[in-house]
Amino acid sequence: MQSLCGWKHDPGEVERLRPLFTQFYAPSPDQSKDVFLHQIFKKAIGRDLDQGPQLIGDCVSWGWKHFIDMTQVVEGVVDAFALPTVVDRDQAIERVRFEFQETATEPIYALSRVEVGGQRGSYEDGSVGAWAAEAVKRYGTLSRSHLESLGLKGAYDPNRAKNWGANGLPDNLEPEAFKHTIADTTPVRSFSEAAWHIQNGRGIPVCSNVGFENGPGGVTLRDSQGFARPRGTWAHCMYFCGVRWDRPGLLLLNQWPKGSVQGPKVHDEPDCSWWVDADVVDAMLRQGDSYTGSKYKGYPARIIDTNWEF
Repeated sequence: MQSLCGWKHDPGEVERLRPLFTQFYAPSPDQSKDVFLHQIFKKAIGRDLDQGPQLIGDCVSWGWKHFIDMTQVVEGVVDAFALPTVVDRDQAIERVRFEFQETATEPIYALSRVEVGGQRGSYEDGSVGAWAAEAVKRYGTLSRSHLESLGLKGAYDPNRAKNWGANGLPDNLEPEAFKHTIADTTPVRSFSEAAWHIQNGRGIPVCSNVGFENGPGGVTLRDSQGFARPRGTWAHCMYFCGVRWDRPGLLLLNQWPKGSVQGPKVHDEPDCSWWVDADVVDAMLRQGDSYTGSKYKGYPARIIDTNWEF
C-alpha cells in the first residue's frame, strides 16, 4: 500500500502559503459530546462516503474530496434544522439528498499541483496539504456528474489524475470549477482543535507520516473498541470525521482497496476507517499540514443533532 501514499512533506511550501489561511484558534471542545459526521452523511444520502479505491499517489485530493462531500451534506443538514417546522426540515434534507454531487478528485489534484504548487510537467505522484487547501478555496472543485455533463468520463480515472496532475486542469474547466469554492480554510494543529471543528460540523483532511500497518500484508487492524495503533511510516492524507470521549479519539477515513482494514466496528463506521487515540492525533497534526474549512467566512459554532431520523 505504500505506493498509494502521496503526501509531500514540504514545510517551506506550508510556510509560503501560511499567510493565505485564516489563523483561527479553536476553543476547547465539549468533552461530553460525541459527534459522528459519517452517520449524518449516511442518514442524509443513504450510503457511506465514497472510499475509492485510490489507485495512485493522489491521496491529498482524496482527503479533500471527502471534506467537500461531507461539507455539502452536513452544512445542508444543519441549515435544515434551522427551519421552523418538521415538514420544512424534512423537505430541506430531501433536497440535500437530491442536490448532492460527489466530488471528483482529479481536478483537486490538478489545481493543487499545477496552479498552487507549480509542478507543471512533473509526473511524479504527490501533493502538499497546503496546496490542496488553497486550491479548493481559490480555484474550486468539480463533481463527477458535472464532468459527465461536459462529455467527460465521470468515474475516477488514475490515468487522468496522473495527466492532469502534470499538465493542469484543462482551461475550459477552470471557470466551472471556480463556481464551487470553499469560502475559508484554516490550519488544525491539535486533537483539541480537531475535536471542536468536528463538533461544529467540519472534518479535517489530515496529512502526516504516521502509519497504521498492524497485521499481515499491511492490513490495518481495529481492536475491540475500533481503534488502530500506529506503526510504520505513511506519507499520506486521510480524513478525520468523528469524535468520541469514552476513549478520546477521532475517526479516520482512508480510501485504500477493500479489505485493507479489518476488525470490529462500534459506531457503524465506513469499511476503510478506524479510530485514532488523541495522542496519536496530536502527533499527526503537529506535522503542520492539515486544515479544515467552511462554505461561510469564519467558523461559527453550530448545534449538531445526530439523533434525527427521516
